[in-house]
Amino acid sequence: MTSGVDSFVTVSGASDQFKVDSYVFGDEYRQVVVLGGVDASGNIVNVNPSGALEVSSINPSLSVNGNLGVSGNFTLSSVFIDEDTVGGNPQTNTLLVNAPGAGKKLVVHGYNLTFLGTTSSSLGRFLISNGTLSGSETTGNADVLIAGLINGNGGHNMSNFSSYGIHLSENLGLYLSTTEATPNIFLYGTLWYSKENV
Repeated sequence: MTSGVDSFVTVSGASDQFKVDSYVFGDEYRQVVVLGGVDASGNIVNVNPSGALEVSSINPSLSVNGNLGVSGNFTLSSVFIDEDTVGGNPQTNTLLVNAPGAGKKLVVHGYNLTFLGTTSSSLGRFLISNGTLSGSETTGNADVLIAGLINGNGGHNMSNFSSYGIHLSENLGLYLSTTEATPNIFLYGTLWYSKENV
């Protein structure tokens, strides 16, 4: 018996007794998938009593020719931000990425942004949002995805990447807003995003 394994279950298909199912990979081994769970009373239950794991019950996008798999269609897109000329700021809800259409949403996976002021008194902010800003955003506003502030000269770099991403609501685009209380502020960088089904 392998260390750390309490017992073995031989699975030749679905097992309602042990609440498991398996997939055949070639002729030599099976990948066992646990289908059971525990209800509110502590009883073991099968989440799929028919004994078959259905791809549609997990996520149709994981289906490859009707089999559980990983979609090969996932790609990231990028958008370039170049607001580094005098007079380029301020801006209000400048479109960065179009809304993806009904039934789809944008997911921001990462960014690499440089934000700088040109003088010791430069003061400004930037917001990347879903486009529904009112112009008087306060702490706790869920429409703001990324924000930054510059006070003085010199540059600051902001960079982040997440495989989970920041999910926008259905059919909303990405927008840039900047304020320039004391000129000049510049913003330069790239965002990475994907389009996904809601």
